[in-house]
Amino acid sequence: MKIIRLLSEACFRFRRISRLALKIFATAYDFVVGAEDYLEHHAAEARIHYRVAVAHAVREVQTTDHFFAANIEEGKVCGIALCTSPWKGLLAGSWAGHMSELVRALHGVFPRMPGIMGPPDEAVSFAHLWCDLTGMHPAEGISERWYVLDELTMPMAVPGEMMTATEAHLDTVTAWMEAFWEEAGLHDAVDARTQSMRAVERGLFHFWCVDGTPVAMAGHSGPVAKLVSIGPVYTDPQHRRK
Repeated sequence: MKIIRLLSEACFRFRRISRLALKIFATAYDFVVGAEDYLEHHAAEARIHYRVAVAHAVREVQTTDHFFAANIEEGKVCGIALCTSPWKGLLAGSWAGHMSELVRALHGVFPRMPGIMGPPDEAVSFAHLWCDLTGMHPAEGISERWYVLDELTMPMAVPGEMMTATEAHLDTVTAWMEAFWEEAGLHDAVDARTQSMRAVERGLFHFWCVDGTPVAMAGHSGPVAKLVSIGPVYTDPQHRRK
């Protein structure tokens, strides 16, 4: 997965190139329904895409300040793309036959999109085409590697216990989130307190406490299809290597 930073209407539309078709969806709900099989079978690599799409699809009022699209080959989705302001765009799958068209379509909705995230080759191709169109210059953000937990070996007994973070812990969660971002070299479009507040409200952060004092924190995404993503994981520096 590569993230590229870019410096400086409600209807279905089809465009055909050979047996490929670029489909732009009117709403997040339409996208989730239309790309359901792809999202289910590629839940690992498209976990963020899936979570964002579903979060918008379940809203009572479907807004239009977003972009959801799929690359269709012989009737099957082979690639997806989405963007919701103010976040970077997301790619998954193959866009070889429609990348230029995708760039133009997405630019028409979000001309100031801050970046793109997706498989390395696709993200780089998108970034260069975007910069050719806008006169911007691409700058690589971060490259990520995913690990899959197939088997869990329970750790030996250690002192302490797990506790779900509550609103009373918001200051600690925020401070540790900021420290995690700083150490990992990450940046986000939403400030740490806003992100922490949302996660705490959903019960997504947990502390490891010793004698009632939090010494480490771990978060998770909540279930997406059959998967749960773990992170961030942060240990207070004074309690590391113990």
